[in-house]
Amino acid sequence: MFGFSVLRVLRDMALCLAREDWPVLCVRIPEREAVFEQEVFERELSTFAEFADTLLADRVYAIEAFHGDQGAEPAREWWLPYDPHWAQAGSDRFAAWFYPQLRTWLAANCPVAATPGP
Repeated sequence: MFGFSVLRVLRDMALCLAREDWPVLCVRIPEREAVFEQEVFERELSTFAEFADTLLADRVYAIEAFHGDQGAEPAREWWLPYDPHWAQAGSDRFAAWFYPQLRTWLAANCPVAATPGP
């Protein structure tokens, strides 16, 4: 899906990260259309999986923040009406969903970073 030059850069990045033993987490925040259209969702998921796999990264696809965790239907009000950016409600929803995901990942991969400060 990616061109040769992009793949080469991603592979170089993966080698550097692995050499330093740095864990990598890729987070894909879905486009508005991916939340409402299955075809866009599948294409976006495939591209994201290839990207994260090339980096040898753990991955979190944040569409879960907008689907089913509370049994709610996706709301168009979570995005601004004139462009693909989130409205405050969408940002708040993502943050509430992602914070526990990130804490869990940090605890498993970066124990010092997951330790609460003073």
